[in-house]
Amino acid sequence: MSVDAHSTLLDVEDTHKQSNLKMDMPGYHNHKGGGQAYTLREDDFLDYMVEDFADRLDPDSEAIYSFHSQSDSASAGRMCEAHSNLIPTLMPMEKLIQYLTHGQIISVAKLHDIRFIARGIHVDALRESLRGHDCEKCEDMVTLLKPARRAAVRQKDTGKVKKKRITRRKKSATTNRVTGWEEDTEKKWMEGKITNNKRRPVFPPVPPSDAEKMDIIANFCRAQSPYEFEEVGCAVCGQLVKRKHSLQLDDADLDTTLLYGLPGSTRKERTRASQPIEELSGAILAKDCTHVCKDCNEFLENRRLPINTLANGLWIGDVPEALKNLTYAERILIARARQNRCVVKVQSGMWKMHANAVTFSNPILSVYNTLPPTIADVDEVLAFIYIGHVQPSDDDLKKTPMVVRRSRVAAALEWLKLNNEHYADLNISYTNLAAYPENGCPFVYDFYKRADVRDIDALPANDDGEEQGTEKGSCSFVVHGLMESDLILDSGKLWKELKAVAMQHLADGGHVLAVRHSNTPLSTIDNPSLYPQMFPCLFPYGKGGLDQPSHHKIISNAVRKKWLLQYHDKRFQTDSFFPLIALNQEQIKQSSAGGKVMANKKDFEDIADRLLSLDLGVLESMIKKMADGERIQNPSAEETQCFRIMHDIDLVGQHVQGSITTK
Repeated sequence: MSVDAHSTLLDVEDTHKQSNLKMDMPGYHNHKGGGQAYTLREDDFLDYMVEDFADRLDPDSEAIYSFHSQSDSASAGRMCEAHSNLIPTLMPMEKLIQYLTHGQIISVAKLHDIRFIARGIHVDALRESLRGHDCEKCEDMVTLLKPARRAAVRQKDTGKVKKKRITRRKKSATTNRVTGWEEDTEKKWMEGKITNNKRRPVFPPVPPSDAEKMDIIANFCRAQSPYEFEEVGCAVCGQLVKRKHSLQLDDADLDTTLLYGLPGSTRKERTRASQPIEELSGAILAKDCTHVCKDCNEFLENRRLPINTLANGLWIGDVPEALKNLTYAERILIARARQNRCVVKVQSGMWKMHANAVTFSNPILSVYNTLPPTIADVDEVLAFIYIGHVQPSDDDLKKTPMVVRRSRVAAALEWLKLNNEHYADLNISYTNLAAYPENGCPFVYDFYKRADVRDIDALPANDDGEEQGTEKGSCSFVVHGLMESDLILDSGKLWKELKAVAMQHLADGGHVLAVRHSNTPLSTIDNPSLYPQMFPCLFPYGKGGLDQPSHHKIISNAVRKKWLLQYHDKRFQTDSFFPLIALNQEQIKQSSAGGKVMANKKDFEDIADRLLSLDLGVLESMIKKMADGERIQNPSAEETQCFRIMHDIDLVGQHVQGSITTK
């Protein structure tokens, strides 16, 4: 691939003129060859840094860094694992080349399939030719930085001045011209510009021949064959991988002694309390998986344990029959920890039924010592409204996610008490259990009669009047978690009042809503038992939770959640609540990280002063004008202050995936 045409039309005279100019940047040296490496400060790359590696930054904000290398994401990940001082960044090419020497620019350009035929090109000409460069390989390239020596600081402290030494470089052997194109498409320097010898294509193009058509059809059929996109589970790491990127487990020569589990990371299933608690013996492999991915196979062939293998404390076990196919209400009754409240809305038309739910983040983590909770306790975390033409019958209620089967709840709790380490001290209340029906809905619901039960604001432009949902079996169930301004826990409303507002919102045709966290949100850091207690159906043995001490600074929560969503049996993908809660907690951490970055800035005192001196009256007036579609021209000093505060808020929001700033 050649250098982008629009960025490589260079004038030779201008290039030589530029070579005599000094670039206005720290650490710049006027050179054609390698030269001393440029240095960067934290502010130069902070916006492009991979946030999971923020702990590798020097505590001194004035520390300097230098370029180490650039490689694809897979190689960069392995290098970061091997070297704890490397900092990965996603810096665009146009910005990166300003901090690279002549030799480094040529090396990086080769990674993007760019070859410079002419020799002796000045470093400024190289930068100009790569300005605006963007190719397919750029998306997967990661730039690694390393801490640089602070020679100037040491000299200042010691007061000693080192003598400069001049060393002669050995004359390098003459190298052959690097050619990267065929003869008919070769690009040469002509009249100060890069030109292409190939003739311009004829338009309109010549119709394809029969042979070309057959090749196109054959290539399409090969690309659409199941082998190209069919996924299988890797027995070593438990991940879904493409079949073409895996090997049969029987064909792979694996050293299974490397796959023995960490002590205390696995557990055998028990059927009665008299059986001893034992761990799994032998190699830890995913059950029913007959393949191994090529990445794991490559590690094991080199007698190295992959970081994401099940044997590395990531084993979670298979879901038993007692925990399969439980309804949403039944899952609430067996969860030992609850971090959210929920309003469920069921819409029943003439033929079809559909349900959705909105979650309320609970500011205090509720941990139950006795399960199932009483019906009155469940009413504190769950509300149920039914919208339809007529009152629901018992059969209609059995199709909703609110149905409870007493025997299934009892069987699930008894299995968890035997096999889940977080349920060992649980008290199963058979008195509370007897209050639930054998097969029915025990919860009081609010009924709203309506002719058209569909969400008006969610209808497509080409709506044909078709009802949403299912005709037979359990109704479809969707979970949402958006923000609604009038539902704020800090406003002093009680749960009953919040529930009433939420139910009225849904009954009036509102689509989705949720309540934000309180000012003292629950800390979810360093709590390996949090997710196993919240989702016992996903972590049946209580193993494989997040924030394990053995994974500290090795496997981040974001990487771990991505791993869970790619688990081979898709239990985490198909769960109604796990993706939402996992993403929500990541957003909270990202917003905290963004606030920390802002607090460490030199101008944070100015930001704090702007917030404290904010004129709320001016802000409300601006909000009203902007809501009415007016543009604020020639803003006053107070309005300019408000705009600057909005910008400060955007700086925090840009660290949060899914925020308005990132859209």
